[in-house]
Amino acid sequence: MRYSIYYKLFIAVLPLCVYANGDSTPPLLQQPAPPAIEEIPTVKLSPEIQLKTLPPKPQKIIPIHLVRPFLLRPILLQSEQMETAPRVVGFVGERFIGSSGDEIYVSDKDYSKTLEQDFTNLENSINLEELDAAGRLWHKFEIVRPGPPYLDPDTEEILGYGAIHVGNAILVKPGEPAHLAITGNSRVVRVNDLIFPILEEDSIEDIVPIPAPYELRGKILKIPYGSYENAANDVVAINLGAIDQVKPGHIFEVVRSPIRPRTTKDLKLPPTLPKEVIGIIVVFRSFERVSYALITKATLSIRPQDIIRGSGT
Repeated sequence: MRYSIYYKLFIAVLPLCVYANGDSTPPLLQQPAPPAIEEIPTVKLSPEIQLKTLPPKPQKIIPIHLVRPFLLRPILLQSEQMETAPRVVGFVGERFIGSSGDEIYVSDKDYSKTLEQDFTNLENSINLEELDAAGRLWHKFEIVRPGPPYLDPDTEEILGYGAIHVGNAILVKPGEPAHLAITGNSRVVRVNDLIFPILEEDSIEDIVPIPAPYELRGKILKIPYGSYENAANDVVAINLGAIDQVKPGHIFEVVRSPIRPRTTKDLKLPPTLPKEVIGIIVVFRSFERVSYALITKATLSIRPQDIIRGSGT
């Protein structure tokens, strides 16, 4: 019983005990101190201009499918070509005209070597049908006929002659005369029709439009058998060519003076009105004195005699 007094005294004094760390909480019951947190410096941001080089703007090109026939085939004939080109001199069998499936004789001594080379290429190939399926056009020829002349709107000078498509042919046997077979025709083939090779499809290159020099001036020509009024995606001819430094890709503006109102009153109107831009054309094929262009934009119908000017500075 005498120990109970000490026990009670121990119980009464225990809460007053202080440990070596200065805390009355037993070490096992103490919570660990939180780790020290380093102070993160404050950074103030402000708007800044950053210069970056933009990727080059893609260049627009003329849709080739709109002008492919004008690139692969003869469309304009010069007087020299009409005199020296190979021509139909007769037909196999008792015929005076020909059509698809008929065979013709073509004469031109200067052209025989080229025909012979084409014939050798055909002999070394597997078969003609396979070549056709592959789209190889070097062995094909076009039969054309000289058409009406292109006349300069101002001088009435002949700038060339339109080439009228008559049909297509392939070489059967070289020689003088050479032996060709007609594979298709849109008109009857006649003696003296001209023969020209059809260019390869691979020879077509993309045409990148560039402004033509501003000082270039010309006019829209009347295309033989062509439409009088033309709209966007139509093809027109102009009286400017390689001799005028016109190149494929050159952009021209088509301009026309507005119609002056008619009146019986003396209103003292100006003698002329300023020309307005009614369309844009892009040259895709150029000859010596004539070029062909695609209408890419038109607010009014474009006609022969309309004035064109370079779109550059």
